[in-house]
Amino acid sequence: MHPRVGVPLIALALAGMASMQFAPSVTDEPSVATITEPPTIAGVVVPHHEIVAHERRAVLQAVADQTSAPTALVILSPNHFVQGDAAVVTTDRTWNLSSGQRSVYRPLLDDLRERGIALDDQIFDREHGVPSVLADAAAAFPGVPVLPLIIDEAATQSQRAALATMLAQRCPTCLLVASVDFSHDQPPRLAQLHDVRSIRALRSCEQDAIRMIEVDSRAVLSVTCAYATQRGASTFTLLSHTNSGLITEDPHARATTHVMGYFGPQQDNASSTVAGTTTLMFGGDVMLGRCVGHRYGADLSQVFSELGRRFFWGVDAAVVNLEGPISDHAGAHTCENTFSFLFAPEVPDLLREHYLTHVSLANNHALDDGWAGYERTRELLGEVGVTPVGAPRELSEASVARIEGPEPVALLALHTLYGTPEGIPERISELSEEGYAVVVFPHWGEEYQREPSSRQRALARAWVAAGADLIIGAHPHVLQEVEVIDGVPVLYSLGNLVFDQEFREDTQVGAVAGVGISSSNVSLTLVPIRIERSVPRVWRDNAGLRFLTERTDLWESFRRDPANPHYVFPRPREQVLE
Repeated sequence: MHPRVGVPLIALALAGMASMQFAPSVTDEPSVATITEPPTIAGVVVPHHEIVAHERRAVLQAVADQTSAPTALVILSPNHFVQGDAAVVTTDRTWNLSSGQRSVYRPLLDDLRERGIALDDQIFDREHGVPSVLADAAAAFPGVPVLPLIIDEAATQSQRAALATMLAQRCPTCLLVASVDFSHDQPPRLAQLHDVRSIRALRSCEQDAIRMIEVDSRAVLSVTCAYATQRGASTFTLLSHTNSGLITEDPHARATTHVMGYFGPQQDNASSTVAGTTTLMFGGDVMLGRCVGHRYGADLSQVFSELGRRFFWGVDAAVVNLEGPISDHAGAHTCENTFSFLFAPEVPDLLREHYLTHVSLANNHALDDGWAGYERTRELLGEVGVTPVGAPRELSEASVARIEGPEPVALLALHTLYGTPEGIPERISELSEEGYAVVVFPHWGEEYQREPSSRQRALARAWVAAGADLIIGAHPHVLQEVEVIDGVPVLYSLGNLVFDQEFREDTQVGAVAGVGISSSNVSLTLVPIRIERSVPRVWRDNAGLRFLTERTDLWESFRRDPANPHYVFPRPREQVLE
């Protein structure tokens, strides 16, 4: 079995939590937390996914061994099937468990009912987020009454805050048990990358951070963090981080991940450092006109239907190359062989709804609607919160986007097809000296050529020498070979992501790059993509993995997972500076 990411839970349950490592995410360095006295634990996060039922029970028992018995166990579950109309639902049923009957905590139930919380016992018959977690929590805390609550994801932030306050006021010695699975349906290594931001959000316990993570219930975690904060116990200790795809050693799995830990007071000798990794995803060329617009113009969301809304969700920045302007007068699309692209006004909303945060306009189609069209595109994107980066020809302030995260990242989008703008190495050096990890996203090379050109290689060497930490390219419409230059990974072209170039096999396959950048390394996870009638989907078979590994053999010495195209590159310049 694949070694799991995290502490062995059996040893944990037997030995207690006297000296414990934080489970590292893909790119995080482990730190150590030592518990010197029994903590006041306000909340526990455990999964309802049964593949890790044994670990869940061990975590709950370990927490029970380290804290006094709470007044009640409040089980918080997602509303997986969107049942009923209420934002929060509870039940007054008595639970028949293997450990015996367990009654609800009537004083809290009555208080919540008086404050408008709905009672709907029927919903609990179908909701799988409650029974196993409730049973395991009850077994760990014998005799403690329970109160399950189902929280709809549509609950507003004010409703979530009000519930947390009610719980803190009416039961300040309850233990909240958050029944939450984390990343869903993604390739295993991409799911791990998504979890980096999720774990960071738990460690910060900030509501804005929780709103951005890819989990099955942000609402449950929002209430748990707010309650823990009001209890003065909002420091999250990570006990285990597992992944169904890694557990089953299936690189093609639609993985579910599991983050387990508890919220308690800050320990004097415990690490309070938030995970220092900024996470990004890069897709290739996206063209939403011509045949794509003709086929799906009535509902452009079909273009991302196979990837789904979760695919680009959960990272600090998700970036693609947008091959054309967004126009108020795009008109009807046809499949005629035109090379001037205009995209419909609903495209910005489409990008935002699928969690794409940045698009490069540094390409040869940015001016297909003239300079006024380019400026209008920037305006339309900005109105919905999608950041345009890159200028059509020159190097300017528009060429740089600064990405917020634990490790500052500068994204530099460049267009070099009509000549290389002056001052690029100097700009890279400036950004590096300002403390940014520099990711260069160039539009370059020759169409349909699998091998990068000598000019691409020369530019890459110059940019690495200037301080670039990662180079990921676009424009050739095919996945090109990779290189390592002085320890820096160079992906010359990711190929297409959304396009209508169906006249070649290699224009209908490509890759998406998942990136983690910390002060000590750059990690890269590559996801193979196959395009059918302009719709990209994850290529989930061995042929897809072979397609990637055949093109990344120069990275083999940096590979960190035999079953997945996952690589880690040290950042030697940063280490020298330290």
